[in-house]
Amino acid sequence: IYLGPFTNIYAFKTVFGNSSADFGACVFFDETKHYVEGILCVDSKATESGAMQITGGFVEIFQVQLISSKSLKFGGGLFVGGKSVLTVRESQIKGSSALNGGGLYVSESSSVFAKQVIMTHNTATVGGGGFVVSSQSSVTFEQCKLIDNSADEGGHVKVAEGSSFRVKSSSFKGAQAMRKGGGIAVLTGATCHIMTSHFEDNIGTYGGA
Repeated sequence: IYLGPFTNIYAFKTVFGNSSADFGACVFFDETKHYVEGILCVDSKATESGAMQITGGFVEIFQVQLISSKSLKFGGGLFVGGKSVLTVRESQIKGSSALNGGGLYVSESSSVFAKQVIMTHNTATVGGGGFVVSSQSSVTFEQCKLIDNSADEGGHVKVAEGSSFRVKSSSFKGAQAMRKGGGIAVLTGATCHIMTSHFEDNIGTYGGA
């Protein structure tokens, strides 16, 4: 599904299986404001960006599941770019993979607020098994769970130069990174604020948690 400027979609209890595209295998959001509830995307395949791509505008996602989605480049489950603003609640990204950002990739001065989101068993070849925050973007997590994600760098999370990550009342368990940051890798010039959260059984060569 392509959603162009000045359009809205109210999708409830809808299943997308084995969809493929270069950008946004299930849904591509192009600017303006969108609300999505109850979508399940399974086994999607994208060349550039994962099951969903958000490029500009304001998007709200509620009770969405992105399962076993793959991207050859960015954000196996979800790509957020173009100065987008995303709010995601009570959703799950599971078993997805990409070169960077196995579950989620946030770029181009975008911002994401996530509450009660579960990210589990996602993998990235390079960075951010759970997700990557890059290019002056910001991500805030509250009451979220990241479990058994893996990457070369930042098993759960990679925060790149100039970007920021804030997390509160969340848990990070079972991540593996071959190099930096079993749980979280915060690179030069990036910012990370952690409050009342729990880290357990994360493994990395430099900085296990």
